[in-house]
Amino acid sequence: MRRRLHDLMCRIGRRAGRVLGPLVGAAAIATAPSALAQSVYPSKPVTFVNPAPPGGLIDQLGRVIGDRLTARLGERVLIDNRGGAGGNLATEFVARAAPDGYTILMGTQGTHAANQYLYKSLKFDPAKDFIPVHSLLSISTGLVLRADQPYRTLKDLVDYARQNPGKLSIASAGNGTSSHLVSELFQRTAGVKFLHVPYKGSTPAMADLLGGQVDLSLDFTASTFPHIQAGKRDIRKHRPWPGSGCSSRPERPSRSSIACRRR
Repeated sequence: MRRRLHDLMCRIGRRAGRVLGPLVGAAAIATAPSALAQSVYPSKPVTFVNPAPPGGLIDQLGRVIGDRLTARLGERVLIDNRGGAGGNLATEFVARAAPDGYTILMGTQGTHAANQYLYKSLKFDPAKDFIPVHSLLSISTGLVLRADQPYRTLKDLVDYARQNPGKLSIASAGNGTSSHLVSELFQRTAGVKFLHVPYKGSTPAMADLLGGQVDLSLDFTASTFPHIQAGKRDIRKHRPWPGSGCSSRPERPSRSSIACRRR
């Protein structure tokens, strides 16, 4: 069963491009050898649990994978969005599910790496309660600002933030998420201090950024770039962070390399 899921993920990943990032794990499959011995899998619908709310990049990715798995497995793959607590709600739900391969989690660096160091007590063990099936992709991160902000370069933003610590607010997809951790790294590297505003996913964070409730955000470029391309943001691109491995082409912004300026 695990081998079949792995092979399917490999095929899906090759079609989607080079894959490295969010971990996909099935709940405690290794602890249930009797489940692995079933002659037919799947014989009923499979639940694919997504730790993000509907509408964001992780949600869209999960739905693409669900559709592909449905077509190849011959059984429906049901998407179950359980956003919140940096992915811990979804991860705990899958950890408590029957270890029969019918409840699968789309994990992230938060759920299976960072959260165990950021939260005092987790009701699951990311190493013992899950078996990895296949990695999917690596996503770059970009800095986006409200269009009415006066900062025309990243240097303008950093200079202002250094002189006004805590005055600018920065949105994230939630405590412990990659957007939160990258924003903290950015602040430490640049020597600035922002007011962190955590949300339950990238979608509500982007909505409030567009609505003017927060000043800026460090989020997946795949989530923010459609708004830029639609004319809701004007961008000025900056040099990628060392080791990002991303292209410097304007149409392919690199991690933390986008700064938006006023038209």
